[in-house]
Amino acid sequence: MTLRTLDSQGQAAATDLEIPADAFNVWANENGVAAGTALLVDVVGNLRLTNSFVIAGHITLKDTQDAITVAIDGDMNLGGTAKLTISNASANIVKGPNPGFVFNLPSLSTNFGIGGVFTVIADARIQFNTRAGSGLDANDLGIPRGNFHVGVDQLRVTLFNALPLINGSGFIERVDDVYRMDVGMTADFGIVKASGRAFFSSEGEFLLDVSGSLNLGRSGFGIFGNASLLVSYLDNNGTTPFGNQIKTLYVNGKAYVSGKAFGVTLVGLELHVDYNEAAGGEIGVTVQFDLGAIRVRPHFTIGHLKRPSVDAVLATIDANGNLVLAVDDKETQRWQSHRRYYLYRWSQE
Repeated sequence: MTLRTLDSQGQAAATDLEIPADAFNVWANENGVAAGTALLVDVVGNLRLTNSFVIAGHITLKDTQDAITVAIDGDMNLGGTAKLTISNASANIVKGPNPGFVFNLPSLSTNFGIGGVFTVIADARIQFNTRAGSGLDANDLGIPRGNFHVGVDQLRVTLFNALPLINGSGFIERVDDVYRMDVGMTADFGIVKASGRAFFSSEGEFLLDVSGSLNLGRSGFGIFGNASLLVSYLDNNGTTPFGNQIKTLYVNGKAYVSGKAFGVTLVGLELHVDYNEAAGGEIGVTVQFDLGAIRVRPHFTIGHLKRPSVDAVLATIDANGNLVLAVDDKETQRWQSHRRYYLYRWSQE
């Protein structure tokens, strides 16, 4: 079966819906379902727009007493080399107890490029569940209630269909009232390579990790260098949520540059700074100097720095509902000495 639209002149327009004769089915009140309580619509076909935009796939709509469910599998040809693939997507509008909207798209793939100059390939995943309450049932699609996840599992950008330029991945999610973001990426621009990762959590944790390298030469001749910086503030289980909440600060940064001839380092210089709160809070600096076969690598301890063992209480609410700075008699928690004053006053009725 083909449905074709007509333009204002009565001529066939470039919009077709092509459905095989046996691909459109409607089932109602079958398979032991009571009359008037369920409807199932199943469609397989192609939708073609302007002879280039094509949607081909399978759509199922199910309406029951508990939920309205939509399932989609298909490909979208967006014209030229652009293509979008949706695999096993499901959405539930839950009517019964703990109503809400549940969406699960485990795989969304896209591929597009321009004239063979560059190509972008990405695989994404989207999941969320707005239902309240505890536990799971079939309508939750395996997604914990109140949680969401939006992520790009793999992003690849290539130049001239051959040279890898950028690779990356990342996500934003909520897991049991904890919000987390984690993004990582690498880039290769020939003489310059770079990579980075950023992580943040509503538990107060973070991690920043960046590095890069420079290559101005070949066959053992030239100037070469690299640099990196890692800053983290994490508890005992790293970036995983629900650790012991005892966080430690760690900083590590270094930079190195050298000049080589015939594969031999003629001169090189490195600066390395390290701070580890968990290892006594030492602030250390290492300087490395290479001159031919001679290497000098002194280490200096600048000092020790540790945070107090308890977190500061910046303010409290007194019995009259006043927000009071933690100073004067509470200055040991505030670590500063200023006069106490009220920031804001409100009444509870």
